[in-house]
Amino acid sequence: MDYDEKRASLACKLTSEGKTCVEATLEAIAVTEEWMNKSPDKNRI
Repeated sequence: MDYDEKRASLACKLTSEGKTCVEATLEAIAVTEEWMNKSPDKNRI
C-alpha cells in the first residue's frame, strides 16, 4: 500500500469518527508526513 492509499484510508477512518472531510484529510496528511519522515527510504521520494 502506498502513502496515498494509506492517507485516503486514514482520512476515511477519521471521517467516520465524526471529523469533517477537510479535518480528516489534513490530519491524514500530517500523519503520512510523519511516516515518510521516519521511513528509511524517504530519500527515494
